[in-house]
Amino acid sequence: MKSTLRLSPVRIAVLAALVLATPYAFAADVEIKAPPGGKVVIKDSTGATTLLTVDPSGLIIVPGLPATSGTSAGIVCFDSSGTLVKCPPTIGAAGATGATGATGSVGPTGATGPVGPTGATGAMGATSTVAGPVGATGSTGATGPTGATSTVAGPTGATGPIGSTGATGATSTVAGPVGATGSTGATGATGATSTVAGPTGTTGPVGPTGATGATSTVAGPAGATGPTGATGTTGATGATGWIGVPGAPGAPGATGSTGATGPSGTGLTVRNSSGVSLGTVVGLNVGNDSFTNVITSTGHYVQTAFNGAIINTSQLYFASADCTGTPYLNSGSTTQLRSRYAKTVLYSFNTGSAYTLSAPNANGLATAKTQATIGIVVASGEDAGTGICTAGPQNLNLFELTAATFPSVGLPARNSQAQPLAVPLQFP
Repeated sequence: MKSTLRLSPVRIAVLAALVLATPYAFAADVEIKAPPGGKVVIKDSTGATTLLTVDPSGLIIVPGLPATSGTSAGIVCFDSSGTLVKCPPTIGAAGATGATGATGSVGPTGATGPVGPTGATGAMGATSTVAGPVGATGSTGATGPTGATSTVAGPTGATGPIGSTGATGATSTVAGPVGATGSTGATGATGATSTVAGPTGTTGPVGPTGATGATSTVAGPAGATGPTGATGTTGATGATGWIGVPGAPGAPGATGSTGATGPSGTGLTVRNSSGVSLGTVVGLNVGNDSFTNVITSTGHYVQTAFNGAIINTSQLYFASADCTGTPYLNSGSTTQLRSRYAKTVLYSFNTGSAYTLSAPNANGLATAKTQATIGIVVASGEDAGTGICTAGPQNLNLFELTAATFPSVGLPARNSQAQPLAVPLQFP
């Protein structure tokens, strides 16, 4: 039976150290000589695992040492790669502790040694919550050199104390500049009610003549009865006997003169808060947002609201996105070219102007057109009653409009842009 000697990594390391460390060679020794610059490498029987390496500098490396788990009384020092190194003198088995010797007598006190070097600065202590005493003020340091001129203005210093009043200068012969106008003072309290009537204002101008009232449905008084015609002559008395034929009727009396014409009838009119007539009421809408339908003295039709607004018959549209520029009236149709009374008064809260329909025909009617015919594309619209502007396209046919002044359409001058008619409205 053949015996095989198996060497552990530790045993291999010890043997290699002994063989390579001794300067002597015995007759029975096996000498392995590496080629110049080469290493001595010992592998296992398969040739795949390196068991020991000795490099040209003499370092002995046993790759299996770091992985060993067994221990022994012997000491081998190696690093993480398995390289054998010299152990430090502190490593080795410690001997048994000797018995404690007797305490010697106290020797004389030695001379004081020199002051040792200053120790390293200790770590910064925690921040104190109690303020330490204020140190004495240090002496003023020497004035440093003047720094370069700054290109950035420094902060404005605090306002210094007011200096003493200087002597009064000589009276100037040139008027100083007028100071800026001071801010408006608070409104004073309302004065007591006067017990004396103020002067009567001048009489305002005579208002325009009201429109002719509708034809009266009540007949005027009958003319006076004409005088009775003269009595005809009595015929001769006929012989007694048969009744004679009746005489011919007398001629009719002359026609009496025509009586005077009765006064013209008057329709219901509406006036603004100053009593100026807006026109004749031809209709009254008492639903939500009540308004009156009025024919003005110039024959224009307008819808007057009780809040002083003019209610348009339809929305106004604009080519701009913010209801500015020229307005156009909605016809209410995308396919039909409808007609409307051209003397209809419209008002834009956004432009502050009145308008009527353009290009009336012989019957007083204006006809709508397509946006393509007019040459625009609608981009915003104004509400007919409130004037609120809403951006957005509309594919509707439109009436072109002509700007007009309020007096030209039979209305008093505009009161304000937001409230064109002065209210409250008055009725007789």
